[in-house]
Amino acid sequence: DGSLIDSPLSDVGVQQAKKMKIDDGLKDMELVVVSPLTRTLQTFEYGVLPKLPSNIPIIAQSLATERVYTASDTGTVIADLKHRFPSVDFSLIDDNEKWWYHTDVSPQKEEWRPHQEGQWYAVPGEPKQIFEERMDNFQKWLAARPETRIVLVCHWAIFRYLTGDEFENCEARLVQWEYNHVSTN
Repeated sequence: DGSLIDSPLSDVGVQQAKKMKIDDGLKDMELVVVSPLTRTLQTFEYGVLPKLPSNIPIIAQSLATERVYTASDTGTVIADLKHRFPSVDFSLIDDNEKWWYHTDVSPQKEEWRPHQEGQWYAVPGEPKQIFEERMDNFQKWLAARPETRIVLVCHWAIFRYLTGDEFENCEARLVQWEYNHVSTN
């Protein structure tokens, strides 16, 4: 449904974020990286920000956004988000840039999302190769950061890709991470 572009958290999602269990490890964190999708920014504001020491930088990084599957995985221009989320530094993303996956050409011939029963999608899905290239760029960006203790507020597909593990909504974990280049050949 195209009306769900960059959808906010549901009432249940807001309650999950407010109840997010984060241990005292936040006090040792050096950086917060958050996906610029509205639901992730809200999760950060409700679940992480109230427990975060005031001196930690908070950066929006478009590489950390969900793999585009439905319209809710497409974003909002940063100029609009800056006003709604003033605690977040959006300087890595141009104010009017379409920072989420999009294409002006016909969608790929092989649809990877379910479509056997006549499903249709309001937006093209992000192809695997493009997603994996973005994840490789994200890992390179993380590995190049001077900080070593980073809070990452993002999405299931990103955590799954980076760790190989499943995560629940609003689940917080301490993860030892190393850059792992994955070839898309």
